[in-house]
Amino acid sequence: MFLVGLATSTSLCWGQNETPANRRNRINMQSPLGDQQDPSKQVWGNVLVEGGGTPSRPVEIYYCGRQVALTDRKGRYSFSLGGARPSLGGGGARIGAEEFGRCVVTGRLDGYQADAVDLLRSHNDPSEGIRLLPITLYPKPGYDGLTTSVTTLEAPKAAQRALYKGLEEAGNPRGKPDKAAAALEKAVQLHPLMAEAWAALGEVRLKQRDLPGAKLALENAVASDPAFPQPYPVLVRIHMQEQDWARAAERAEAYLRFDSSSGEITYFHALASFQLGDRPAAEQSASSLIEKGLAPAFPQAHQILALLQAEREEYGPAAENLRTYLSLAPNADSAAQIREQLAKWERTGLVAPPKSDPPIQ
Repeated sequence: MFLVGLATSTSLCWGQNETPANRRNRINMQSPLGDQQDPSKQVWGNVLVEGGGTPSRPVEIYYCGRQVALTDRKGRYSFSLGGARPSLGGGGARIGAEEFGRCVVTGRLDGYQADAVDLLRSHNDPSEGIRLLPITLYPKPGYDGLTTSVTTLEAPKAAQRALYKGLEEAGNPRGKPDKAAAALEKAVQLHPLMAEAWAALGEVRLKQRDLPGAKLALENAVASDPAFPQPYPVLVRIHMQEQDWARAAERAEAYLRFDSSSGEITYFHALASFQLGDRPAAEQSASSLIEKGLAPAFPQAHQILALLQAEREEYGPAAENLRTYLSLAPNADSAAQIREQLAKWERTGLVAPPKSDPPIQ
């Protein structure tokens, strides 16, 4: 009864765990920084992979929590402190994820962590602008997936060029989804087993509100290269929204083999498994969220554990999990029902009331 408010959609997590397509739809094209025509305010830099290589995909560049540029094929980028004019690979300004909230320049690419570069520690020439130190990408701990599909490396050069063109257009806040889709469709026509192009095409079709086309492209990506992780989280979100619990659990479990640190996908796996009646899998994933310190972002983990414990008549631990859930989500839709359930357990002696803090002397 007390799990009535357990969310069964993905809307809980969009604030912290958004798809690339959703992130691109939240663009603020106005820069707060001043005159973009001043050469002294032009920022230049490049991105390297640990060891000195060039990233195989465009890297999103952030400054002060806003995306301001996208790297080109050689890992280079530029942006103006005075505005959101696109750089070589595209650019703009938008609100980024919380981890990019400091006023430094950093990058974002799936499967990697990035350095943060301070503008104060740079070469500043008033006639040329600000030349930054390189941003270095490091493999993300716990991420065991490929960042580039082997099918991309095997593709003809023309298909690779079409893929990169599509990625640039899709990642440019001023880009057009139709142009991105056309380039990516060309890529898969030239190389039908190109998983990376299929995955990107699926995300673009979501932006175009073509859900059947998106699902087809994403499933083609998985079929082309099951070891390429990119399409799995998008498919999980789609299946969760459709309440297709079996497919959501299957895709979530597959992705967690690549990235066991993903709180969002772990939560979806717990919820989908619970809905399927797979109690051990639901409990394992919910417990994992708590053990990794991710419960503040996904407090429903405590709610799931509480129900499972109550089913086993473990009312003490269940009550503790419900109280923790209420402390993390005091205004949840289910809060009143949960408080009522706790009060009933206390009245009937199934659990003891919570201990009060001692009075201050």
